[in-house]
Amino acid sequence: MTRWLLRLLPFLLAAALYSWALRLPFFSDDVLHFRYATQVQTLDIWTKADITGIYYRPVVNFILHAALTCGGVPLQASFWHLLMVWNHLINIALVGALARALRLPAGGQIAAMLVFALYPFSAQAVVWVLAWFHPLATTAALAFCALALHVVRRRDARAALSAAWLCAGIAPFIHENGVLAVPLLGVLALCRYGARGMLRRWRRLLLICLPPLLCALLYLGLRQAFFAPAPGQAPLGTSLLENLAVFAQGLSFPLQFAAARLPFGAQTNAWLGFVLWIMVCVFFVVWRSRVLRPLLASLGWWALASLPAALALTPIYVQLSERLLYIAAPGVALCYGALWSIKTRPALRALKWAALAAILGLSLLFVREQNALYAALGAGYQQMRALLTDERPTLLVNMPQQMDAAGYALPLTRVHAFMLHDYLALRDFVWLNTEREFAQIGALVRPDLAQRVPGYALVYYGDDGLRIADSARVILFEFVDGAFAARLVGERAQASDAAIADFGGGVRLEAAAFTRAGATLQAALRWRRLENLPFPYVAFVHLLCGETLIAQADGAPIGNLYDFAAWQPGETWLDYRQMTVGAAPDECLRLRVGLYDRADNTRAPAADASANAIGEWVLVPVILP
Repeated sequence: MTRWLLRLLPFLLAAALYSWALRLPFFSDDVLHFRYATQVQTLDIWTKADITGIYYRPVVNFILHAALTCGGVPLQASFWHLLMVWNHLINIALVGALARALRLPAGGQIAAMLVFALYPFSAQAVVWVLAWFHPLATTAALAFCALALHVVRRRDARAALSAAWLCAGIAPFIHENGVLAVPLLGVLALCRYGARGMLRRWRRLLLICLPPLLCALLYLGLRQAFFAPAPGQAPLGTSLLENLAVFAQGLSFPLQFAAARLPFGAQTNAWLGFVLWIMVCVFFVVWRSRVLRPLLASLGWWALASLPAALALTPIYVQLSERLLYIAAPGVALCYGALWSIKTRPALRALKWAALAAILGLSLLFVREQNALYAALGAGYQQMRALLTDERPTLLVNMPQQMDAAGYALPLTRVHAFMLHDYLALRDFVWLNTEREFAQIGALVRPDLAQRVPGYALVYYGDDGLRIADSARVILFEFVDGAFAARLVGERAQASDAAIADFGGGVRLEAAAFTRAGATLQAALRWRRLENLPFPYVAFVHLLCGETLIAQADGAPIGNLYDFAAWQPGETWLDYRQMTVGAAPDECLRLRVGLYDRADNTRAPAADASANAIGEWVLVPVILP
């Protein structure tokens, strides 16, 4: 009973670690692939490169296309994020099955599953929907190898053989790493049975491997036929050592947290951490050589799975794309499972448990911090989605696109998260998350209003798609209590004959409405520009409890973004301002509103609805619904 509970532990930890992702929006290249999936012809998915023009990955694109256009699957981010989490849980089970096929004891199997479940470089692949290429290709490779090793052991396993063929056959069409399925099996079989054992089983191995090899050759031929390499592409292996340092860091990650503190260069630190890790492994293998074969099998998986990205991609891309390590993660997990399987003296068992706890603890801390950044960004986007209830021209201000830790937790990797890239169209991003087609939507970056988060660097998304003067609604992103919040700061309104006060003969406060949520009071002030005269004033808005000032929200209207001087005569806006009320009772609240010149703090004269002078401000009673 206890053993079965321990086998459930990796699944429970992974579910607890990633289930929050169901609250995330679609982001990054989800924009490209979901738009492509709803517009592409089915035949084009299988006969042309995908929307990027450089990849041929038809299986995932076909699933998206069929689900959205024929299957009635909702375009809801929560559904697709749930699918990613389930895929990760399936891969945990397959890692356990492969560990068993490699004859690791039960403790080693559970250790491998735990390491895979919490592997620090898997977070990006699990929380990002269109990183699905990597987990799904890993599923196909793991399932093929586990099924194939089962078929090698049992001659009557026809169903398993058919399933193995299917998994390996479609693997390359999921992601180009799928061509590794047969080589990965070769490494595992060699380490499992040895050269002589493979020779005795060569007919069965050939039967297992030949159809997948033909499928891989077909994939490579189609890929070559459908598009040419990008012009100016560097030769394979140009940055091999730099890229391999990232994968070496991924294998030896427990020691890399310490290596990041060494006084050398980042790449040197990564290799030093890796060398130290190898020395530790050699010590244990010499001490108990019976783990040599499963250890070599796991290292072989890691090396083969690392090679394509290390050969073909640029160092900066590899360093920022932890999802590339997902297919290598089973090798890493099996390696630690093999090391855990070493039988030790009773006096050393506590040390072994402490080492496993430290490995899992470091992983958990890294993934939780990375997840927290995605959650912080995603919270603002989800609030934006709730505010975009119609397709009026909308301006988004200080919309965060990326958040990076200032320091590196590992020599070549820092905690970071991203939502939107400059090459992605904002209109498509908003469509994907709201199912609304905006004719006019834009993003503005106002550095003077941008907030700084200690220990993190923020990048904001901006374009030239819309000016505030041409918009009908303005949404401002702010960092509040550890997460981004999207707040409606202004929207156009219809002018009316109502009047609370006129200021300086140029601006009228037509009406005011209030809502309170807990300790926060929101005032909706309806302003109208009267005359096209020079008007240097902005608003001061003071919240009083009796005669005591308890909060204020001063500055230009619309989140301090749109000075009255820029308004046209007759232009009318609802200006939303938030203030903290604290514990003040509703009955004592009132608003003191006026205008002042920021240059010299002089105040505009105020007049009531009958044009009678009333001083420099007007007192507005706070009436709550």
